[in-house]
Amino acid sequence: MSDQASYILGVDIGTSSTKTIAVLRNGKVVTESRQSYPTHNPQPGQSEQDAIQLCEAVLQTIRDAVQQMGYAPTAVSFSSAMHSFMAVDADGRPLTPLIIWSDNRAEAAAISLRDTPEGKAIFRQTGTPIHPMSPLCKLMWMREHATTVFESATFSSA
Repeated sequence: MSDQASYILGVDIGTSSTKTIAVLRNGKVVTESRQSYPTHNPQPGQSEQDAIQLCEAVLQTIRDAVQQMGYAPTAVSFSSAMHSFMAVDADGRPLTPLIIWSDNRAEAAAISLRDTPEGKAIFRQTGTPIHPMSPLCKLMWMREHATTVFESATFSSA
């Protein structure tokens, strides 16, 4: 690799698209690949995406950038939007669409938890206010409103 400049791939998994850039050691961006995907709003306040489509976009933009460079990167760095949630089965297959950060279906769950001793303790320990976008509130919503999915889902701390 002595005649080739080493580079790092930066992969940003965003709400509307995935963007992958190749960056040289001096900070110069030498190539970029972008692939968009839609957000679905099946009901007011709900925001979902197809996790498989999103994953395919990530893989495709990485392939595109590496192909444009002609050789493998030194490293890959990822960033992504926060607070997304998806139920999966024991084999890791999606049971739900990706419920993204902007989904507010768990508003009632957040309101019911916010002022409880548990909600106050969570806020003190994490510094994050209880809100409908948080995965905990989305999980509470699922337990109450999508019982079959909740009971079929596999939970892991990994």
